[in-house]
Amino acid sequence: MDTTKNKRTRLLDLTRLLSRAGQVMTGVDRVEFAYLCRFLEDDTDCFFLVRTAYGYVLLDREGGQLIKQACETGDWGRPDLLSRLRRKMPVAVQSAQTLARHFRIARCGNGRLALMLAEHLPEAVDFYNVGHTNLTTAYFVALRQVADIRITIMVHDVIPLELPEMQEPRTIKRFEDLMRSVSEFADRVIAISDAAADSMIGPFRRFGRLPPITVAHLGVTVPVPRYAEIPEYLDLSEPYFVTVGTIEPRKYHALLLELWQAMPDDSKPKLLICGRRGWLNHSVFEQLDRGVDRVVELPDLSDDALAAVVHGAKGLLFPSVAEGFGLPPVEAAALGVPVVCADLPVYRETLGDTGVYLDPQDNYSWRETIKQLMAEDDGEREPYVVPPTWSSHFDTVLDQ
Repeated sequence: MDTTKNKRTRLLDLTRLLSRAGQVMTGVDRVEFAYLCRFLEDDTDCFFLVRTAYGYVLLDREGGQLIKQACETGDWGRPDLLSRLRRKMPVAVQSAQTLARHFRIARCGNGRLALMLAEHLPEAVDFYNVGHTNLTTAYFVALRQVADIRITIMVHDVIPLELPEMQEPRTIKRFEDLMRSVSEFADRVIAISDAAADSMIGPFRRFGRLPPITVAHLGVTVPVPRYAEIPEYLDLSEPYFVTVGTIEPRKYHALLLELWQAMPDDSKPKLLICGRRGWLNHSVFEQLDRGVDRVVELPDLSDDALAAVVHGAKGLLFPSVAEGFGLPPVEAAALGVPVVCADLPVYRETLGDTGVYLDPQDNYSWRETIKQLMAEDDGEREPYVVPPTWSSHFDTVLDQ
């Protein structure tokens, strides 16, 4: 535990975690949760900031412990009347915001954040935002009112700027505005891979300032396959492949559907698509709605069930054409599952020579690789990689 080196107070934004209460955690959610756990584990004084429907709340260590417990158990309690007035808000999020307001040490309207922080935080604060939320100019200006604050922002990727054709127009403008604010105000940016760091240099320079960048691979907690968690309706007695991730254009599910539609019926394995539907992928959605032989869509598996599904697969197929880190390939490789992915620098950085790297435009190579994996005996699976740990991540991030 960190008991001596860092006497500066830590402040972590937890808005993303509470905004997604009641849902299976995404990769970014898990990063924010890992930071919450580490800050609570260390002896360094810590506070937590959450933006709710009615403004900001500030939580101390006790409040952070309650948020952590709710994330682990899924029990956020019941929403109060104030939350229930937000009828379009999911009940779990209503409950999460109720919990945060109830155990706050301070709260304020959106325009009074600076006053709240200046009143309740000591001098010398290290602020962290790792969830891509609240990154507006007004937010940063308010943070700057805290005496001797150092602002650290994790930028997972700049894919909306690299591949605007795969994003909704409003997303591109909003993301660009957020990154402009990061460029102007961040004292440091955390990049989750060398490839991600390289990709953000150009945009930040265009915005007028390149903040110092620290590269720290995400910690990967190897999931524990729990076959008892697999839904009873899902028959995994026959060979199958799996792909994991939101169904959006850059994940390139279109390639996999094309491959499966062209396969002979007598040698076609199952394909399990694990992930929720995203955006701008109407052709893929239409194909899935019509039904593709031997393709099964699984949008809401628990983490334990997903780990079991991946562990039992002949291979993970991951033709995504852009990633900041790419958690599913690393997790699959750590479970001893063969990984077939697009030939991107970030995958070579995280998987080394253990992945099978293919051109997403080369259907023939993907088809032949799938045939080869079908013919192989799975045997006793051993990890292909030793994934980075959260301990090493925080050694890099918190020592600077």
